[in-house]
Amino acid sequence: MNSNHWPAFFAGVVVWLVAAPLYAWSQIQLSSSENQMGQMGGVARKLVTFNNENAFGGGIKHDNGSITFTEAGTYFVIATARAGSSDGKGRGDVSLWLRLNHQDLPNSIRHQAILHGSTAMLVSQRVVEVESGDKLELAFSLREWNWPEEQFGKNLFGEKLGLIASKPKREPSVPSVTFTAFRFESTKYAQFCSTDSQPAEMAGQRVTLNQTDATQEIENVKGVVTFKAAGTYFVMAVAQVGATNKSRGPIHLWMQHNGVEIAGSNAERDASVWTYGALVTQVVVECKGGDTLELVQSSDHTVGLEASSWEDGLVAPSVTLSIMQLDDNCHAQLSSHDSQPARFEGKALTLDQIAATKEVENDNGTMTIQQAGTYFVCAVGQCGIAKGNGTGYVRMWLRQNANDVDNSSTEQTIDFRSSTGQICQGIRVFNAGEKFQLVQSGKGSSAGMIASRPTDAPAIPSVKVSLFKID
Repeated sequence: MNSNHWPAFFAGVVVWLVAAPLYAWSQIQLSSSENQMGQMGGVARKLVTFNNENAFGGGIKHDNGSITFTEAGTYFVIATARAGSSDGKGRGDVSLWLRLNHQDLPNSIRHQAILHGSTAMLVSQRVVEVESGDKLELAFSLREWNWPEEQFGKNLFGEKLGLIASKPKREPSVPSVTFTAFRFESTKYAQFCSTDSQPAEMAGQRVTLNQTDATQEIENVKGVVTFKAAGTYFVMAVAQVGATNKSRGPIHLWMQHNGVEIAGSNAERDASVWTYGALVTQVVVECKGGDTLELVQSSDHTVGLEASSWEDGLVAPSVTLSIMQLDDNCHAQLSSHDSQPARFEGKALTLDQIAATKEVENDNGTMTIQQAGTYFVCAVGQCGIAKGNGTGYVRMWLRQNANDVDNSSTEQTIDFRSSTGQICQGIRVFNAGEKFQLVQSGKGSSAGMIASRPTDAPAIPSVKVSLFKID
């Protein structure tokens, strides 16, 4: 079993909300360096397996694909898979979801369409209360889509779709799937989501949340979230985007704090009627008791946040929002307003904007941790083509003390019409004074992390990073 001491990274519409001081006694990071191929036909479910233990803090056991919680409590869990085709040709839909004690967890399923042999991030996340001995598993399945042949070419389905791993030369491995879990003590937490599709408008409109899966000390009234307690909060929203007709175009998602946009929170993804994909944004924000937070979406096309349901009865929410109140430890929220084209050789990403920081120094992307401990890190890059048309891919990974961290890389395919987010998330152990960076590489003319200023929405950073100490 591999123990690289790396608690990995990775990245819908569902909204999770968690708010509470964090003291992480139990944590684990697992990944798989093997392809895990699906099976077409009906609802052919398969369980995800892991062959790497990248980090371990006790309180959680695992046996290949079965994760057992030996300490009762409230946990944040997130699974990120690299969905795609093993031969670069297959097309179809890949779904991923969570199971607790062999039962599907409601509102945890995510869908990702695979076109032209592309690869894309597929994420399922949840705040879950467990008892000692509870078991959690990940499941995935494939579905065929009858896409128009005149638009997408001949349909190529079969046994070549699934969760895809790779080992690039001179770069860290790209796992097929990564799982992160950590326990936190909480007197305030919540999980909200929407099971309704929500078409976007050019003027921008609030995203509604019609379901409360769990809540303490945080209120939700039709998408207006109110914090009852002052503090520093980590907020993460994941949406599932699509189109209501044959349109295709970009959709934007950002956050407002007390009715004012949170700078650097906007994200963009191209949406299409034939496909589903994830749109992610996250921030660390200071709040007072009674403060409000809202999600806002906009588009000048007939696209929006799309809920979906198939014959297995599982509903994929249109949006999820997670919020965690942090204790008084190190944290940072950093971003870049500059486009950063990728090179074939890995190059560190720059971060020139500081929205929040405590005991984390930032020298334009080189971050120095001033307090030793275990940290959760979430980085979201805005992948695209800076100039003209083209295709390619972008990879993003972590570098600690000038050394690339194995099993930390992610990969996102880009075509000339697409703009999408790429996510690295996970746990990392740092000593005081250690440095780390985000690194990208890519292939394709002008492919990379792209900043932009839409006419109908706030500025979109090329990359943003949130991190905070959990133990």
